[in-house]
Amino acid sequence: MIYIHNNSRDPYFNLALEEFFLTRFAGDENDGRDRSNPQPSNDLEFEPILLLWQNEPTVVVGGRQNTLEEIDLAFIEERKINVVRRTTGGGAVYHDLGNLNYSFIVPNAARLAPSTRSSANERNFNDLPSSPQGRVFTLSDSFRLLSQPVVDVLRSWNLPAELSGRNDITVDGRKVSGSAQARKNGRTLHHGTLLFDSNLDDVAAALRVDPEKFRSKAVASVRSRVANIVEFLPENERSGVIERFKAELLARLQKTQRVVAKEVQESELAQIQKLRDEKYATWDWNFGASPRFQFRSSRRFDWGKFELAFDVARGRIERAQIFGDFFALDDLSPLLTRLVGTPFERGALLANVPETLLRRSLPFLSQEDFVELALNAAPSSSNATSCNVP
Repeated sequence: MIYIHNNSRDPYFNLALEEFFLTRFAGDENDGRDRSNPQPSNDLEFEPILLLWQNEPTVVVGGRQNTLEEIDLAFIEERKINVVRRTTGGGAVYHDLGNLNYSFIVPNAARLAPSTRSSANERNFNDLPSSPQGRVFTLSDSFRLLSQPVVDVLRSWNLPAELSGRNDITVDGRKVSGSAQARKNGRTLHHGTLLFDSNLDDVAAALRVDPEKFRSKAVASVRSRVANIVEFLPENERSGVIERFKAELLARLQKTQRVVAKEVQESELAQIQKLRDEKYATWDWNFGASPRFQFRSSRRFDWGKFELAFDVARGRIERAQIFGDFFALDDLSPLLTRLVGTPFERGALLANVPETLLRRSLPFLSQEDFVELALNAAPSSSNATSCNVP
């Protein structure tokens, strides 16, 4: 197994790092492998990879989710929290420096059969065959196998950790970890969160999950009762808990296989940075990849009720309407036309709805109030035009 050392706290870089090692041949000239019979870059036989990493405050949404449905955009903007879309499925999660993320990249776990050389709780990733022996592993088997080393460490701390459902780890029935998987070119990426000492108030405030709020066909997150792992530890065992977990996980893996630490090479860094800049740090990937949805947002002012209605497709306003019992000074069409095609985010709204445009028809409505209304979505009414999601 190759352990990739990574101190980055940049969520866009960290997800690019994962994808880079998922989609390329893991070895290089400095990894200690025998190069007398070099393997081609598309060879599916390779060393398993382990990544341990942390993000500064970030919401990570699932690969098939509607970003705007999953986050409280006003809170995200106010707190300057990062938003990034991952490639794996599942629900949105909140990361901060009280959370540790782990990633295993292995030969396709869906095709792995149990090893006869180690116990169920101490699989040796190098021993796992690349072709089925006996029954074929199911998706649930894959999640269980790749989550087990994490469970083992927590249990060694006398915590009653257990796998729950398909992809959660719980302690005393409370969720401390969730995981997700993706497969590409015969390899499996399995990554998960570990809530050690996260700000759970921010977890609740940053994520907004209401299946009736938007008319979309996106995958909705499932709220669970969550807890920090430190809550279950004695006071004298809480200090430095993340670094202790990392050390003990590596030590446990080394009992059954050779673990080689590897630094990311300069040539690799350049490619990872390019992937970060051109994919993971872009609005098109994080918001524009969202499915079509619609919503309404309203507020009553002294001068009357003002309501915005938007159809949004791929993160851009496709249609805008304004309702209410207020009196406008001029035709609203120029304002509505200006909104069409605008990315649904603060900067773009501020740029495309200048004060001068508002004053022509709505001089009593400030630019800031207009944008805040747009960012605080409310459920669509029953007579709103339905959206067809491709």
